[in-house]
Amino acid sequence: MDFFKQKWRSLLGIRFTSKKEFADYFFSLSDHAWILENRQLKRAFEYLIEDLSEEEINQMMRSGEVYFVRVNDRLSCTVRADMERRRGNQVVLVFPRLYNLLKSAAPDFGLAVLCHEIAHIVLDHSHKRLSPLQKQVEADRFALEHGFGLELVELLEEEGVAHPEVQLRLKKLLEHLEDEEVAA
Repeated sequence: MDFFKQKWRSLLGIRFTSKKEFADYFFSLSDHAWILENRQLKRAFEYLIEDLSEEEINQMMRSGEVYFVRVNDRLSCTVRADMERRRGNQVVLVFPRLYNLLKSAAPDFGLAVLCHEIAHIVLDHSHKRLSPLQKQVEADRFALEHGFGLELVELLEEEGVAHPEVQLRLKKLLEHLEDEEVAA
């Protein structure tokens, strides 16, 4: 897809009519060329796109582009881009540990992290006046609703239960998992 078509899509707020249309667009972005360099990595992103509903994809894209940028640090985070070229867009930084999780033979832990980060975008956390903890809990719940609850629990346990925020997130996540088991 050429640059002008991409710009019109973001300026006019054009909705994607299918997951395939979004996937083709997503993988055509030059910023995502690093994803295409590894078959397992691309497969992980394809799986996540397939798991999201068309409504969630369009909510994610409502304020502009979403870029996944590979960087060198820990796991991941989402930032609102204020760079001129990226104004109004969302950037998810993919750190080495997440990159390695996603390109592994069993990428579920990496997908759990990506789903959590996408939740911050879909739930419009950059524009909501919620506490940082509440935003994390909401994003955890979104990932749980997409089937990544157990992976998040394990990842949070690795972070260390000595951190009060991690303790609260774990407690909420385990409560939601328990509620799902009772409902089933």
